[in-house]
Amino acid sequence: MAKELTLADIQQLTEDFADARNEMMAAGDALNVELEAVKQAYLPVLKTAARDATRTMQVLYDAINANRHLFAAKGAKSKVFAGIKVGLNQGKAKVVSADGKKIDPKALHATATERLLDAGALVKVTYKAIAAGLTALADDKLTLLGLKRVTGKDSPLVKPIDEAAAKIVDALIKEFVADDAE
Repeated sequence: MAKELTLADIQQLTEDFADARNEMMAAGDALNVELEAVKQAYLPVLKTAARDATRTMQVLYDAINANRHLFAAKGAKSKVFAGIKVGLNQGKAKVVSADGKKIDPKALHATATERLLDAGALVKVTYKAIAAGLTALADDKLTLLGLKRVTGKDSPLVKPIDEAAAKIVDALIKEFVADDAE
């Protein structure tokens, strides 16, 4: 069983913890000062590199967009060159009304109920169409509801395959390109 402590003992333990914490915070502050100095030393190079990376990525993106036919073959929508995956992202299909207009949730609910479909799985009580429920329906059911499925448009893909490094580079680009905009 642990020794019973006095309030003075608790005060001493608290002071010990406060001292250890203050020592850790001082070390952290010193580290932050040094990190900021290193960051400032590399700032011009990082800003230039971030601008160059942004510019060359846009040139690559535009080149892929203008030359979609290079990635049109079945199963060849993307390639990896120099550790960067390029090509086309497959567009996601979505459900729209048969006339191409925005889905009217109230009308959808009424039509689904009238045609004995599970309206609750397709429409929220607030009459908001549920995209996931509509997307899961077969095309014949969509037609019953006066809707249709349209294919999504492929979009250019420029994505490094090394995810960890990509996150660091993207964060640096975002930070230093944003700094230039200010």
